[in-house]
Formats: sequence, structure tokens, C-alpha cells
Amino acid sequence: MGHANLRAYGVQQSINYRKELLPGDLVLVKSQLIEFRERSLKMRHEMQHVETGEVCATCELTAVCIDAKTRKPREFPPEISSKAKEIL
Repeated sequence: MGHANLRAYGVQQSINYRKELLPGDLVLVKSQLIEFRERSLKMRHEMQHVETGEVCATCELTAVCIDAKTRKPREFPPEISSKAKEIL
């Protein structure tokens, strides 16, 4: 089954800036799925300064699965749901 009409839209985002980064700084972004529901998911992203290991910013993002044709929330397809449950 194709997912051409499937979209995930961010509906809430919380960003915490902890340390300034300068041009040329190398960063590493780690992402983690922290919650999965029938029609939505929550992820946490953490940006670290590569040389110091300091966490420079964090972001928690909630996204909703949307049918692009109807523009209404819908359930994630079974293969996405099962993979998400594996990850959690």
C-alpha cells in the first residue's frame, strides 16, 4: 500500500535553547520517539556540540497523521504502527 496521501504535521513544538552555537561549530542531533498513539506521535530531539558534548538545544515535537486528500487526522498505517511499537 502506498502512502502518497499520508502526511505528518507538527501541531506542537517546545524548544529549549541552552547554549549558543557559533558558525563552524559541529553539532550532533539525536532523535528519539518517546510516545506513539493511533493518530499522533511525540519525538524528542537533542542537539549536542560535538567537541564539548554539551547539550545546546532540545526540542519536543508532537505530530499528527493527516490524510492529504481530506486534510483530516487519520490512523497511522499498520506497518508504521508496528515499527513505532518496536522502537518504543
